[in-house]
Amino acid sequence: MALSDHRVFRCRYCGHALRFGAPVCGSCYQPTQVSNRVSTWVVALLVLLLGISFILLGLHVF
Repeated sequence: MALSDHRVFRCRYCGHALRFGAPVCGSCYQPTQVSNRVSTWVVALLVLLLGISFILLGLHVF
């Protein structure tokens, strides 16, 4: 079963179950919440990995 087949999020406007990564609701065509979009999770993961690498390598920003 692919990740896009899981319906974790619901549309805040009509309650329709959304596929992961869908930019708009398939029922009412309203934009989905930011947390449902793949790009949000990719950026969050990159920031997390960058932060962990700074900590492990001893590089301090401050």
